[in-house]
Amino acid sequence: MTVTRMTLGDRRQRLLQAAVGVVAQNGVNAATTRAIVASAGMPLASFHHVFESHENLLMQVMIAMMDKDRGIHDGIDLHGDSQFDVVTNALHQHLDDVIVRIDDYQALRELIHHALRNGQAEIARQWQLTRVQRVRDKLNGYGADRGLRWTMDLARLAGAVVMAADGVAYGYMLSRNADSARAEIEHLVQA
Repeated sequence: MTVTRMTLGDRRQRLLQAAVGVVAQNGVNAATTRAIVASAGMPLASFHHVFESHENLLMQVMIAMMDKDRGIHDGIDLHGDSQFDVVTNALHQHLDDVIVRIDDYQALRELIHHALRNGQAEIARQWQLTRVQRVRDKLNGYGADRGLRWTMDLARLAGAVVMAADGVAYGYMLSRNADSARAEIEHLVQA
């Protein structure tokens, strides 16, 4: 029988994926080193060859998920003839992504709360600022390409869109009711 050795990168990736699963299903407090390596199907020693500490793993998971989240937001296809249509359509696309990737969203929110409680708030703040900036840039580009005039300052609009997207995600995580979440999006943009 041939034993295949995993590269350090493969071990790291497997542990990161296992940590996401454990956090999403059971929360940060249940994401012990032993629970993560068990989920990854790896011996405990593998963990210590890849990560310097449990806290380091959790922060690396959060950063990796933030990077993935950044790519998802870049992929949102803005469309509509008015700012209300554009924002409504963007929030519906965001909801579609939340529905498909619910475990990722739950895990990321858990990890952000953990970071806020454990002296790592700056990482979460920078991620939030980056999200707002990327949404602002996307809205600005869309408006410029189509001659669409925004009726409010784009930085404020982008901040409001990001906050609304977070509310959509939390609302769906709690209710698991897509129809209700879609109705709330419609109410929000018409307010």
